Amino acid sequence: MAKAVTPFFPEPRKAGKTLRAKVWLKDKGVCYRCKRPVAVGEKWDCEHKKALADGGTNDIENLFVCHRVCHTEKSAEDAKARVKPRRLYKKHNGIIEPKRTIQSPGFVKSKKKSLDKLQRQNRTTNITRAIAL
Repeated sequence: MAKAVTPFFPEPRKAGKTLRAKVWLKDKGVCYRCKRPVAVGEKWDCEHKKALADGGTNDIENLFVCHRVCHTEKSAEDAKARVKPRRLYKKHNGIIEPKRTIQSPGFVKSKKKSLDKLQRQNRTTNITRAIAL
């Protein structure tokens, strides 16, 4: 007997107008980061206290009124806090390749080749001297 599979429907990322209105009434129009009231006509966002990427939800308890500037700052802080552990994990486990290749010191030049080169140079200088005389 096959198991019944329930389809996965992710939660919508953007809060609708009704949800935004509920969040506004809950917080009384005060930004939860800077504690200043949002002025009329000023841009504001519904901020997730626990980000969706970190397992947060779109529940009203997780949403707060936030100025655009405050929201941008918090999003940058969250991204920074999320990226560093991932980078360190990858570096520790060897998943990230080195940014530049390791350069070898090169091959040791044999003395025979360098002597042949000197002899050839001497021959050409001797020929030019003989022609000049």
